[in-house]
Amino acid sequence: MDNIAFPHEAPLFLSALCWPRNKLTASVIYPAYRIVEITLNEGIAISRDICQSSSPLCYHFITKNGIMVETNFGDWMCIEDIHDDRCVEVNEETPTRRQQIFDCTYNAEHDLLVGRNANKALIANDNILASGVECYSLSDRFVVYLASGAALHSLQLFTMEIHENLGGIGVNSERYIESGAAIVGHDDDEGRVWLQMPRGNIEEVYCRMMLLCRLKRMLDRLQYGKALEEMRRHRVDLNLIVDHNPSRFLANVENFIKAVNDNELLNLFLFSLNNGDTTTSRYAKSYRRADNYSSADCFEADGKVNTVCRKIRECLLTMEECYMTRLYGVLLATYLKLVPAQVAEALLDISTRSGKHDDRGRFERQWIDYIAVVVPNADLMRAALSLYDVQLAVLAAQYSHQDPMEYLPILNRLRTYKPAAYQRYQIDLYLERYTKALENIALMDEYIDESVELIRRHHLFSKAILLYKNTTHYSRICREFATSLYKRRIFDEAVLLFRRGGDNKMAMECAESGFLWREVMDLERELKLTSEERRSKYLRIARHFEIVGNNAEMADVIFVLWNPTTEVENDYEQERTRLYCLASEWERAVRCARHHSDGIRCVSEFAMKRFHDIDQHINLWIKQFNEYSDRLEEVRREKKAAILASTSRDDGVNDARSEISSETSSTMSGFSRASTTTRREKHVERKKMTLTRGSQYEDAGLLNALKAIICEVDKEQGELKELLRALFIVDLVDESQQLQSHFSTLVTLINQRIPVIWPRFIEPHTITGPIHEMYRDEDGIVRLPVEGDNLMPPRFHLSSEMIPPCLRTNVF
Repeated sequence: MDNIAFPHEAPLFLSALCWPRNKLTASVIYPAYRIVEITLNEGIAISRDICQSSSPLCYHFITKNGIMVETNFGDWMCIEDIHDDRCVEVNEETPTRRQQIFDCTYNAEHDLLVGRNANKALIANDNILASGVECYSLSDRFVVYLASGAALHSLQLFTMEIHENLGGIGVNSERYIESGAAIVGHDDDEGRVWLQMPRGNIEEVYCRMMLLCRLKRMLDRLQYGKALEEMRRHRVDLNLIVDHNPSRFLANVENFIKAVNDNELLNLFLFSLNNGDTTTSRYAKSYRRADNYSSADCFEADGKVNTVCRKIRECLLTMEECYMTRLYGVLLATYLKLVPAQVAEALLDISTRSGKHDDRGRFERQWIDYIAVVVPNADLMRAALSLYDVQLAVLAAQYSHQDPMEYLPILNRLRTYKPAAYQRYQIDLYLERYTKALENIALMDEYIDESVELIRRHHLFSKAILLYKNTTHYSRICREFATSLYKRRIFDEAVLLFRRGGDNKMAMECAESGFLWREVMDLERELKLTSEERRSKYLRIARHFEIVGNNAEMADVIFVLWNPTTEVENDYEQERTRLYCLASEWERAVRCARHHSDGIRCVSEFAMKRFHDIDQHINLWIKQFNEYSDRLEEVRREKKAAILASTSRDDGVNDARSEISSETSSTMSGFSRASTTTRREKHVERKKMTLTRGSQYEDAGLLNALKAIICEVDKEQGELKELLRALFIVDLVDESQQLQSHFSTLVTLINQRIPVIWPRFIEPHTITGPIHEMYRDEDGIVRLPVEGDNLMPPRFHLSSEMIPPCLRTNVF
């Protein structure tokens, strides 16, 4: 300032100088406390007063909206609109910051005043960032500070623009250093912080949060090479390269490969990949993704790892040969990192490319050794054999340092098998790939016996049926499959396969064993059975149906067993009619009754008896339905009153031995907890099936009883349709109308009450079970609602009895 001429009236005692652009602001101590602005223009200084005060002004900053001054009491005052020519008077009415701070620094870009108060709390624009702060450093993008406990913290400034009340929010990273250190300064761009240690030496450390911001800028600029080097140097998870912007990375994979262009670095990147997302887990504080954010949409269905590996491999295969030569290990890594690892495909690639090299053996050994190191637990010999390449298997076993005494006898034996299909079959047997072994041996008709033995041993019948279709051995395979089904007592399918295989005798034996009388009827014509043989088989089947009470099937067998032209025609027709009536097959009973004189009378007797039974059931159903539904309304009224009464008690109940046993309230072992919970659940289910008056589960029992009635009524409608027709045919018209009217009354009653019993909208008193179980939280504590709160529990179990049943209409 020696070369600048000041007017004689310019102030001479200046302090706390600030240089915003071509202007100078300073504090004037004499003759009054003022802040003056000095404009420098062509070597001439022009001054004007900005503000003045009766109290000393110790410090000031030029802000976006004006000026901020500090008094000798530590108060900070905001003065706006300083661009006119008037001088502002600083007094008690001037807006003052709430916090008294010192050691202040101002960031003009974010309009942020940062300092510490007398209690060592770090304060930014009256917001407390942290307590116990020994020192700090402020820059354009970060504030770094040392807190008590020798913890170095960093905070991004944009966080303070988002959160008005921080309260510690946004302290994104911390690093513990030697106690007694002090911050000298920091560099936003490099992420470095300089510290003066207690011994006086200066040390440089890196702050993880600032480093991540630097890496994000590199990735945004597609500087993958520099980013990868920095991430390896500072041990940052390399998944961040993909997770930062997955879609952009996949679109620039070729640029990524060329930018890195290093086999070691690219392999390090590939083998560091996992299907997690570091931006929502490890580095979530640096990214602040939305709650519903998911990167899975950017990748294929099998995940991030497989998608990235395939994309890198595709790019490598399309690049120049010089890249392929230099980065061949990366290509192999894309096979080995896949889930599951494709070791066989990697070996195949080595075998294919080795033919292009002069020293083939050296090339193969080098890269097989590489695979053995990368995937140490892989059986390279088995992987090579999966390609049906015995010579490659020898090399893989040799270069992976396996014992020759173990692998040479096996490989020499496999080498001797001819033809190629049989060799592949033997290799698949060794690898225990039995389905592929069957595919190979099915190509050779001369080995059918060995194929059948393989099919039997490993139950490959379904695959064999497909492979041997349209071949001469198809019938044999069908018979083998049928025999297996016969031993497992799957008779219906065994009959089909025996017939497909041409063995009708075994098909007949299966049909008899399974009492499949319709299949017996088809087979008897083909086998040309005698009448005695035929009669014996049907009688055996009929006796079985008689024992199990299947009257309808028994009647059908009787129809097949006897010839209607015999002299006992009326007897067997009458017996068939009786059996159909007992089976409630009224339509078939009426059809059969028309063929003999006493048939209508027989149907009339059974139909009349069934009419009285159903009529009694209807009366019982109506009575029970009304009783249960009325009692349910009463129980729900009492439950509603009990819930309202419970709102006056706001204390929680920690009942670990509840009816359904909360997982978190139990301290038992996993097995004991699971078994105890299962027993209690079964106990509760038994309670729900009882109608004990006053029980905690009475409402559930009533609902189950009502559902059972509705299910029985719905099931009865199927028979009722045929019974009404039968009553009409046998001239019981009045009974038919009476039964139809009575049953319709029952159906109408049920349909009217269903919306009341199972309301469309669930309310607290309609939830079944004890009240304390309704309001039990996940932690096992019962939290009853407080008066005035919503009575609906935050969660409840929708048990089966709360789901309304379905009653068909317009059936008869």
